[in-house]
Amino acid sequence: MTGTAMAERRYGADGEAIESLFQPDILAPAQYFDGLMKEQARAPERDLALAMLEDAVMCFQKYLKSTCEKERHIFTETEEWFLSDDQDWVFSFLNLCDFLGLDLEFLRKGLFRWKDAALSGQDVENSKLSKVNNDTPNQKPDGLHTGGKRGLLVQH
Repeated sequence: MTGTAMAERRYGADGEAIESLFQPDILAPAQYFDGLMKEQARAPERDLALAMLEDAVMCFQKYLKSTCEKERHIFTETEEWFLSDDQDWVFSFLNLCDFLGLDLEFLRKGLFRWKDAALSGQDVENSKLSKVNNDTPNQKPDGLHTGGKRGLLVQH
């Protein structure tokens, strides 16, 4: 075999050495731990996103049949938040689901299936979806909720 033929066999059309395709990637410990630390650094953001979603589900369920004007307002805002396709606001339902890797349509369908069942008088107290933070069902809200159209978190 000539030198040119050997060169053609060792290098692909783009000039990259074919042997390099079969070499293991070498990752220094510092590179591995940098990636791991970035994942751990996102844990607080993930916890916040989950807490917001959990609170929204709780408000949606707790205030569905409320006659109190303030609680009905919280329910309406929460329902609108679930239905919104806003991508601009960082805390929109769409963006939280994307960040958490959740299927927003699946969650929407489940929430509104629960709502229809609750409004039709079916027993939803024992459903899996109603188990979210239902420790004190008759207590006034003392957590956070999304407030207003752009929903800054409001303590009440």
